[in-house]
Amino acid sequence: MWQPTTRSSKAPLPEWHIQFADTKTARYGARLVEGLEEAEDFAVRRGELAFRGWRVGERAGRSLRKDPLRALSASDFVPDLVQKGVDM
Repeated sequence: MWQPTTRSSKAPLPEWHIQFADTKTARYGARLVEGLEEAEDFAVRRGELAFRGWRVGERAGRSLRKDPLRALSASDFVPDLVQKGVDM
């Protein structure tokens, strides 16, 4: 089970700054982990998500293959997150 990252980062383009803990996905993940921890006969091993920078998202990549000269926007980038700290 991953622990949502609480890190913040500036996106590759200067249009916006993101606080990961404030995202809908992070809030959902935190509620899910808390709910699972409270369940009987269920063990949760918490890891964390390591932020490794930004990458071009799949949708943007497909679009760029069709039109390589189109301009990139901040929404074309997604955070590159990797689960760390959980070994079974």
